[in-house]
Amino acid sequence: MFKTSYTKEESEEILRWIDTKPTGELDLGEGIYIKNIAYFVSQMRSIVENRYKNPAFAGQMEIICRLKEAYEQRERNA
Repeated sequence: MFKTSYTKEESEEILRWIDTKPTGELDLGEGIYIKNIAYFVSQMRSIVENRYKNPAFAGQMEIICRLKEAYEQRERNA
């Protein structure tokens, strides 16, 4: 379900994942293809740090959360 805001704890969890320096590329479906995960998350870091409560950035937060989930799933299946 699409969320319009995230908690500080949720944003901190995402930041911890970003700090693991994820790499590679992933197709999230629905026309969302991340060619360079490391670059993408580095560009999205300020949104996670400073704007996670702002509904205007809910779409970006949703993509970051989906990316994290898909990346972790891929790593488990590797």
